[in-house]
Amino acid sequence: MSIFEIIALALAAALTENLLLGRVLGAGALVRQKGSLSQCAIAGITVTVIMAVAAPVCWCADFFLLRPLGLEYLRLVVFIALCAVLELVLSALASRIPRLGEKVNAHIKVSAVNAAVLGVILLAAQENLRLEECWVQAVFSGAGYALAAVLLMSVRGRLAFSKWPRAFEGVPIALVTVGLLAMAFLGFTGLQI
Repeated sequence: MSIFEIIALALAAALTENLLLGRVLGAGALVRQKGSLSQCAIAGITVTVIMAVAAPVCWCADFFLLRPLGLEYLRLVVFIALCAVLELVLSALASRIPRLGEKVNAHIKVSAVNAAVLGVILLAAQENLRLEECWVQAVFSGAGYALAAVLLMSVRGRLAFSKWPRAFEGVPIALVTVGLLAMAFLGFTGLQI
């Protein structure tokens, strides 16, 4: 795998095939999320870390266990179970660091079985990516998810000072904002290296 292929895969995962804005994976939790921009950034980083850890583990389970035995139809169940186990391990590791454990543990519990995490793992399995491609896609999909989440939260922060029709309050204005950000990210579609 050449450096240009890695860069192309990374840019595609982060921008043109963004999980949140392009595939609408993991948007439910983000649309309902309330809080500060720093909490949203911590949630995005947590999703990225979970993706970076879960993708190689699930790839190995798929490549060495499910495919040889012809059990590809069990991918979702196995991947959910592995993500739940990884959530326990990551929570235990994070709780050993006092200040980090307080901030991250709540996000780890929510993010471990997030649709974005499971989506990137299932997409890598369906596309028959190699291990390094799977890991690069997971890391940069997580980075793209974090970028989109921070952008969405910052726009929602500015919307707090705006006026719109009463029917748009709450989730509807969040969905309109996600749609506008998704159209902005579509501008990266023609990007070539």
